[in-house]
Amino acid sequence: MTIIELLRTEHTVFNVFLDEIEAVLPQIATLGELRLLIRLVARFLQQHGHKEEDLLYPAIDQMQVERGEMTEMAQEHVELDQRILQVAIIRDLSEALKQFGQIIQSVRQHFDYEERHLFPLAEKVLQSGSLVALGGVTEPTISQAL
Repeated sequence: MTIIELLRTEHTVFNVFLDEIEAVLPQIATLGELRLLIRLVARFLQQHGHKEEDLLYPAIDQMQVERGEMTEMAQEHVELDQRILQVAIIRDLSEALKQFGQIIQSVRQHFDYEERHLFPLAEKVLQSGSLVALGGVTEPTISQAL
């Protein structure tokens, strides 16, 4: 599996997860319930983001004449992390729900950009062997460990 296939699969799974979160957001009654969802989203984004920042972005950056786009992409990860931390400390439930909904939309936009621009760029500038090698560097999944 290439790193692109792995990341696309994670995007697909996470988008389904976000669909479910959006479906239950109107039923959230307490900040504690919302914070649980926020922690789950934050955890996934951290793990997913590390794969991109530690593996894919540096590989693309090395192959590009114009560097810097990968720095911008990593900065988006930092900004999303900061927004998640900020929404987690909001004391007003309706405001926290509103902000969290906006974060979900930002995550979807970020994924969309990666899939339409970044992943095709990676497939263009990196050799297929490199893409496969990068896909094998990540931690094994539960199914691979069994």
